[in-house]
Amino acid sequence: MSATMIQALDESQQAPLVKLGLISDTHAVFDPAVVVYFSGMHQILHAGDVGHHGSHKEVLQQLATSTSTPVLAVAGNVDDKLDAAGHCMLPSHRVIHAAGWVVLLVHIVAAGPATKIDASVASLVQQIQPDIVVCGHSHKPACWVADGVYYINPGSAGSSCHEQLPR
Repeated sequence: MSATMIQALDESQQAPLVKLGLISDTHAVFDPAVVVYFSGMHQILHAGDVGHHGSHKEVLQQLATSTSTPVLAVAGNVDDKLDAAGHCMLPSHRVIHAAGWVVLLVHIVAAGPATKIDASVASLVQQIQPDIVVCGHSHKPACWVADGVYYINPGSAGSSCHEQLPR
């Protein structure tokens, strides 16, 4: 399991820390260890592949209920079978404002720091100008900076075809 936390003071330096728990690629698996990892978070950001051809609602509900923390998520490439409510719950991207930071939450960005950013994401980054991009898809935890933007992939928190990778 990979858990990542962003802590930041707002620009006025008067607000308390904002703790964002980052998770991705649960693939319909809810691991009870997330309760420990996300204890005390203000919000959880899920970077897609919540379910596996369905079951995304159950995973998000378990995550929010067990941690007592609000969850925002985006759709991943296996988050299909979405009805209208599912598309509202799992849009293609989200923009989160936290403690003076602009965070773009998407699923597929790039395979890693050495690869080219996906063209649609590059367009979003240019349009939104986030400080941080949180992504998933590769199942590999990674952090890198490109053109002044921080990219964070928390890795996979569920079972996958990449089971040899650490969670």
